[in-house]
Amino acid sequence: MVGKTAPLIQAIYTLGTLRIVGDAGQIPLRSEDARRLLVCLIVARSSPLQRAHLIDQLWPDHAPDAGRRRLRDALYRLRHALGAAAIQVEANAIRLQADLVIDYWAFCDKIAGRASADLQAAVDLYRGELAPEIVDEWIVPSRAAAREQLLRALEQLADQIADPLPLLRRLTAEEPLHEPACRRLIECLARAGRPVDALAEYERLEQTLAAELGIIPEEATRRLAERLRAELERSRRHEQQRYLHPPFVGRIHERSLLLARLETARAGRGGLILLLGAAGVGKTRLAEELAAGAQWRGWHVAWGRAEEIDRPPP
Repeated sequence: MVGKTAPLIQAIYTLGTLRIVGDAGQIPLRSEDARRLLVCLIVARSSPLQRAHLIDQLWPDHAPDAGRRRLRDALYRLRHALGAAAIQVEANAIRLQADLVIDYWAFCDKIAGRASADLQAAVDLYRGELAPEIVDEWIVPSRAAAREQLLRALEQLADQIADPLPLLRRLTAEEPLHEPACRRLIECLARAGRPVDALAEYERLEQTLAAELGIIPEEATRRLAERLRAELERSRRHEQQRYLHPPFVGRIHERSLLLARLETARAGRGGLILLLGAAGVGKTRLAEELAAGAQWRGWHVAWGRAEEIDRPPP
């Protein structure tokens, strides 16, 4: 009779919370011992676990007879929920069938693939730490390993895509003390024209490091924040003097092209840009905007001027 429930199971979820989902919805597993046994078997994957090992791991403070009774009861309730076909029970060993759909198994498989598509799939599967309801010490290494794999996957993906901002946000949310990732997030926000948000991220990092570790951010991060503050201060002065120096308007496409070439040069592929146009159309103003963008990115800007011989200046 127990085996008839096996076809109902669609998937078992352990990342974020423990859930068993069947065709008719969620399948309850109210026994704490059965939940602990299930997670223990999931961590072991399809490797058989000896009964004596399970008893020592799940009920280390019980006498042997009491431990065996607890294991029998947990196994009965687990087979009732999953179906007998989902669990292979031998004389002295127990294991889950390898064809079960379990998010933790899929996560481990995708992480092992290392291709970008596999890493993204693994990141999508990770909805929280492994079985947070289980507080036993035996799960801690597997839980920590899965989290470290997630962080590495997020770092690798952030290096491979043009807009890493969402990945960096998740990475810093998962690990607020990851200063290199926080610094990259600040840089991305600054390049996106959001210096206020970038400085807010720096202040959050500064407060977290002080509260958790009693330290200040690294010098490179502090220098970045100083450049952003200087840029904001220049922006405020510029706003105060708008009547003397009109705001930059228009030329959105041209400015975007120039900033894109600036980022290309920052990546090591330099070049030459020539601005052409009649006198008074705003070539110098556009160049000033490019220079301002370069300065807050840490560039040294130099200006030169030349005039044609025997021609009056415009």
